[in-house]
Parts: sequence; structure tokens; C-alpha cells
Amino acid sequence: VTVSVLYWTAMEVGRRELLSFAERHSRIKVAGFADLASGEVLCRLFNLVFPDVRLQPAHRETNSPSQMAHHNWGQIARAAKQLGIPHAILDRSLITGRGKPAHAKACVSALVLFYFLHALCKDGDCTIQFSVDLTKELAEFVQSPASVRALVVGGAMPLEKVPPHIRQAMGPIASLAGNSERQPSHGNPAAASASDHHRGGRHVPSSVDSSFNSQRSDAQGAPPMPRGLPPKTPNETPRTARLVEASPPGPSRGDFARETQADFVTPVSHARQPRSSQPPIPQDQHEDADADFSMDDEDEAERETAWDRRPSPPRHHRDHADNADAEASAERERSARRDAAARELLDELEIMHAELEKQVREKAALRGELQDARRLAAETEERLTAEAERQRQRADAEA
Repeated sequence: VTVSVLYWTAMEVGRRELLSFAERHSRIKVAGFADLASGEVLCRLFNLVFPDVRLQPAHRETNSPSQMAHHNWGQIARAAKQLGIPHAILDRSLITGRGKPAHAKACVSALVLFYFLHALCKDGDCTIQFSVDLTKELAEFVQSPASVRALVVGGAMPLEKVPPHIRQAMGPIASLAGNSERQPSHGNPAAASASDHHRGGRHVPSSVDSSFNSQRSDAQGAPPMPRGLPPKTPNETPRTARLVEASPPGPSRGDFARETQADFVTPVSHARQPRSSQPPIPQDQHEDADADFSMDDEDEAERETAWDRRPSPPRHHRDHADNADAEASAERERSARRDAAARELLDELEIMHAELEKQVREKAALRGELQDARRLAAETEERLTAEAERQRQRADAEA
């Protein structure tokens, strides 16, 4: 299958090149398609291609395989929906469904998606020839303006570099400002809305949303920023300006530092009252509190001293534990190698099964053609026999 969208120099990519690409950029051992089941490799490829879509893969040390897969594939589905990537290209049921007929093709198509988009960002003047079977949905996506639109929305390609005719075919650009994983702002805390301030966060659109909204606002004559509040960045959006103008002014730097504990730690029912309304604390309560703190410090010091004086295990126990750990580590490595070899063998069997099915279909087609040829030969023979009989009868009549 040859996919060409703005490309010129040809290079052939197969299954081995795709797995090497995934392993090199995800920094995870990818021996076969089974290593894509957890979704961690695809999350890292998302972060490689789309700078504004930062996915956080689940940690292997603190999550079970099922928890990792649930967390990672949930992020992949949300990111694909925001970027406009069809669900059929990154279908979890097909990519993780080992033994299904479409499993290998779905895994190949997922890797081809990231390989193609990564190459399109780096060089828009080459042709990639894939020596593998691709799904119909992927072929339609990469040959349509939707693939370029996904790169623009994800921050991988500036909108100014898109040709005008493709930009017109892309339509309106979706915003990523509604993404729950948007990056926090490093600007003035006074630009946050009142609700975000009480939640301990700030509403700041992503860089893609800022650039696109600024371009649309310039083209449509949007209202300027509120007077007295300069923009934090050159790409400040009118949407952010309206949010700032409608929200009450935030606290100053000193007030924000003093009120942090009351706003984010103290429950609502026990919120800090104004200083003038609070009764003075008696001196004896101050002394009791100081005594409690000193007792806590002494207890902590005693616990640390007792921990330092704990008896160390015997030498032979430590050696035995080290040997056991080394044996367990070696066994895990051997098991990992066996699993990798088994997965690779299973992938090869799936490819052989697909080739066998293809040969069976070709033989069936040849069998049908042979039957048609035999039927045509029989009809021709009957027609020639009838013609010879008519000529013989005509000769007899003339005689």
C-alpha cells in the first residue's frame, strides 16, 4: 500500500522498521505486537508527535497490568477524540485482541499512523511505501486534510505552514482548552477566575487554543484586553480576557501567601475569620502548645535513635538474601526472554496464517476460472460438432 500526501522521495517501511521506530522513540522494548497491549508505547508515541497533548502513562511499579491498560487506553481514547483521529485506527479491542483476524493489521495501522505523522512533521517532501496491509480507515485518514488538522491542533505543525488550499479544506480548528490535562499558567495569579482560585487552580488555555483564538480574533475584530491588565503572553486570547474581566481581582502576592492555608487546607465550616473578630489566645494555651511540640520532638528523636540502634542481620542471612534476589532477577529475565520469543513466534504465526488465507482465496479464484474455461470449451465443442453435422447433411442433400 502506497500512501502519498505531499511527498516526493520514496522509502519502503515494513513491520521490522515500525517496531524499531516504536522501540526507539518510546524507550520500551517492543519485540512484537503484544507489547502494545498495555497502551504505554502508544502514549509515548502520542507525546512524541503531538507536543500539546501530554499523556501520563501509568507507572509499572504501582499498578497492575489491568490498571495500567485501563488508565493508558482511557487517555489514548480522549486524545484521539480531541485530535479528530478515527476510533477505528486506535481500537483497543483489535490491538489487544490477540488471535483475532484483524489483530495484526490493527497493530500495524496504529504504528503506521504515528510513523507517518512524525515523518510529515519533519519533512513534507517524501513518499513512504509501506510493505504491510493497512486498514481502510487509516488510508482514508492519512490521505485527507484531517491528518494535517490533527497535527495543527496537537501543536506539531504551525498553522502558517499549512498551504492555503489545505487550510481551507481543514475547516474550523478545534480547541484543546477544554482538556483536563492542560498545562498550568506561570503568569500573574490575578488572571485566574474566582472559581479556579478557590479550587487551587487557574484557567489558562493551551498554546494551540491561544494561537488559533488570537488569529480568529484578529480576523473578526474581537474586543481588546481589559484596560489596566496587560496580557501575560503575546498570544493572550480574547476568551481569557473576558474571563479575567468578569472575575474579581485576585489577591496580591503577600495576601496569596498568607491566605493559602485557609483557602486550600481549612474546611469551609472552619474557615479563618477576620483578625479583628478572633478572640485573643490565652498565654497558658501558648505554653501548653509549646510543651506538646517539645514532647513530640523528643518522641521523634527517641524513635530515630532506636531505629539506628537496631541489630543488623547476620552476614550469612544477608548473603542468602542477596543470592535469592539475584536468582529471582535472573529468573525474571529468563521469563521475559521466553515471553518475548513466544510473542514473536505468535506474531509470525499470525502473519503466516494471513498469508495462507490469501493463498486459499487465490486458489479458489483460480479454480473458478478453470471451471469457466472448461464450460466454455464444452460449449465450443458442442457448437463445432453441430456445425459439422449440418455440413454433412448439406453434402448428403447435394449428392
